Amino acid sequence: MRKLSFLLISLALLSACGTQPEPLTKDETPSKEELSSVASPSALSDAGANLASPETPAASSSEQVSVKSFYVTASHSGFNPSMITVKIGDTVKLTLESIDTRHSFSIPALGVRAEIPARDTTTLEFIATLQGQFEFLSDVYSGENTENLRGVLLVN
Repeated sequence: MRKLSFLLISLALLSACGTQPEPLTKDETPSKEELSSVASPSALSDAGANLASPETPAASSSEQVSVKSFYVTASHSGFNPSMITVKIGDTVKLTLESIDTRHSFSIPALGVRAEIPARDTTTLEFIATLQGQFEFLSDVYSGENTENLRGVLLVN
């Protein structure tokens, strides 16, 4: 009896392991709205205690997706602008330009980071999934004024 039970359980496990999930059909592909309401892993990886709570809900998929674009320059004297305000659920698109040397744009609490090559431009895009004030900075040493490269992202 034990051997029969063991055999049946083994067959059930083997048959379950052999099944492949069916590919999505065109009708089952998630919409842009559905995808934008899901936080990316990088946005949550370093969030720690700042995870969204019932008081700070993420945008629902029924709301219209809003893209907020900003042009930010980085130089030895700092970021300009040094204050960026968005709403929770907004897609934030930053065009980052280094005026002088290599810099970075990092929001450690959100796990957001991009390198900005010397005298070049890069684009960074993320979804504001958490409400609050988040410091952004350059974590690349670019001279004695590196500490000036700081600002605040305000998510309402």
